[in-house]
Amino acid sequence: MSDLRARLSDLKTKLRLDEIQVEKQNLLKEMEEGDFWGKTDAQKKSQRLSEIDDILSTHKEVELAIGDAETAVELGDEIEKYQGIAQSALAKLEMSTYLSGRFDGLDAILSIHAGAGGTEAMDWSQMLERMYLRYGERKGWSYEVIDETMGEEAGIKSVTVKFKGQNAYGL
Repeated sequence: MSDLRARLSDLKTKLRLDEIQVEKQNLLKEMEEGDFWGKTDAQKKSQRLSEIDDILSTHKEVELAIGDAETAVELGDEIEKYQGIAQSALAKLEMSTYLSGRFDGLDAILSIHAGAGGTEAMDWSQMLERMYLRYGERKGWSYEVIDETMGEEAGIKSVTVKFKGQNAYGL
């Protein structure tokens, strides 16, 4: 448990949670203004608020899970259950620190080209497209097929897809 507490404390410093909470309050005050949604950066600020809420709620979830795990240790019950919950929430929070680069929060464009290899390569390209589209759906991203060239017999020759969502480029 002390290891989880130490990791959480370290992440709290790295994520600058106190500053993030102040930023959240400032964004909420801005959003209460009558002309907020008419501004050009309203969507970007709304998305940032959503990201902040996600980080803060995950941090709170980790704190509660660690507290529950510590209580369970005292009671001698359900230790592994609460540790598992705490570790998965902590891993999610750690992932958010890995995806804090300049471009990580942007949208992503994926291009798949069958190249040489005939029908099998085109079939494989179509399987890859389906796999990436499902991955994007599981992550909660929206996508738009920008260009798609179908194969003569089966599969696709090439496809270009734009993924839109939080950390689409970073992941």
